[in-house]
Amino acid sequence: MEPLEETRPFGQRLLNNLLDERAKRTPNRVFAEIPAGQTLEDGFRPLSYPEMANAVNVMAHWLKNELDKQPDVDRNPIPYIGPNDLRYILFFLAAQKIGRASLIPLRYNSPEAQVSLIAQSRCNHLFSSTCSKSLWQPTLTAFAGILHSELPPVEFFLHHDPVPTIPMSRTWDEAKHENMWIIQSSGTTGAPKILPWTFEAISLSDACQKFDDKMLAPTVYHRGSRIVMALDLSWGAAILIAGCWPLWFDIINVFLPIDAPSPMSADYLYRAHKIAKPSIAFFIPTLLREIVRDKDKHDIFSAMETVTYGGAPLDVPTGDIVATMTNVRSFIGATEVGMHPQRAPSDPPHWSYLNFAVSYDGFELRPFIISEQIYEMIIVKQGPNDTRPCFLVHPDSEIYNTNELWQQHPTEKGWYRMVGRADDFVKLSSMTKFNAAEIERWLCEDSHVESCLIGGDERSSTFVIIQPKEKVSREEFLDRIWETVEKVNGRIFTEARIRREFVITAQDKSIVKTAKDTVGRRATFDLFKDEIDSLYRG
Repeated sequence: MEPLEETRPFGQRLLNNLLDERAKRTPNRVFAEIPAGQTLEDGFRPLSYPEMANAVNVMAHWLKNELDKQPDVDRNPIPYIGPNDLRYILFFLAAQKIGRASLIPLRYNSPEAQVSLIAQSRCNHLFSSTCSKSLWQPTLTAFAGILHSELPPVEFFLHHDPVPTIPMSRTWDEAKHENMWIIQSSGTTGAPKILPWTFEAISLSDACQKFDDKMLAPTVYHRGSRIVMALDLSWGAAILIAGCWPLWFDIINVFLPIDAPSPMSADYLYRAHKIAKPSIAFFIPTLLREIVRDKDKHDIFSAMETVTYGGAPLDVPTGDIVATMTNVRSFIGATEVGMHPQRAPSDPPHWSYLNFAVSYDGFELRPFIISEQIYEMIIVKQGPNDTRPCFLVHPDSEIYNTNELWQQHPTEKGWYRMVGRADDFVKLSSMTKFNAAEIERWLCEDSHVESCLIGGDERSSTFVIIQPKEKVSREEFLDRIWETVEKVNGRIFTEARIRREFVITAQDKSIVKTAKDTVGRRATFDLFKDEIDSLYRG
């Protein structure tokens, strides 16, 4: 008799086996909370493990019937695009049951990007909700003979009569090197690339529970904690939190109703947390900053055990305010390598500093600017069977450079704060080198600034592109922010200081944002190339 999946070693547990076992053994256990109606005011209801397990099996049977219409001997990945609801997680888990990897492209990809991803992954059957079918139209036009199926509404899967369980057909040892899930790179530096995740690679976060030296997720996110799922579910981190964390760490996700805006707004997010009353929260820094700027919204923080952020660094003033009300933690990871091995002790020298279990799974910090104690996070390949996406995509590489830069605390050895990426550093023609991302964060503290980007590589002076929060004339906008600019200039090298004539205000076109709501640096510089070049003429 096979041992229970719950008793298998951490990092060697199949998600669907955990789900089906719990549905039988603990039928009253809550997997998630889902909308009780169509608006926030309707509240939420618990979704039990038996309900979730049956919904996954309904999805698996439905997918199998659709795929049997045109058998695929190569068993290529199957892609899905839809609205931000539970069908993403049902699709993700059900695909594993029928031996297929799910491909989850970003919903906001350009048509060219979607076509490129389907070509790379050789998909021959596309899936979407009814309302999202149009997003596949350019791909259907580009590839003759490719099939498309529309998923039924989420209620079809949740309210369906019980169906036979489709068991996982492979053991852990048989499945561990198979692709389980395909996500994409951001595409900010060109066409997005597919990033395959094997069963073994995605389970590294689960595996960290076997160590006495606990990592982030099992220790910061206490078992049974509730979290509002406000992220876009086409983002890899969202699938991880909503599809894997419940089964690994007993996290209960609260899914939002169909009236949730896309992209998410700070006002709606505040209301969602006010009504759902979660014990933990995950914010994208831009939205957290907006909520913190309104003191009337601070009441949601005092009721939480922990506020986490991810996708980009959080500015110190915002974090300092939240830290007076609750714990502040960072969720650091990357689509190419997964979650960083981050310890979660209760007494950091400052909320912005992290303590890494360096050498775990090849994570290392190597000197980047020795004089300032700045290091780059790199990953060393752990033998020929290292199946993390960075090494599957680049099989001949022995080292993966994350480009993340971390600065050690001036007095507390072993504590680091993120100061940006290697490509965030600007080197002027005078050889002056400075961290543009840090200056950008200082400028964004001004309430009139929506976002900004600083550049000047190999040029004589620094330039800045600023997106105003309100549409006003350039001169009026600069008058409003210039006190902030002067304060920033007082903190940086003379050669790097911002001059009024080298400020570009993004009025007729906007700074490019990624799916994580972070700034697309290279894409924005390309978009504003003519304006940038004109600054240096004559």
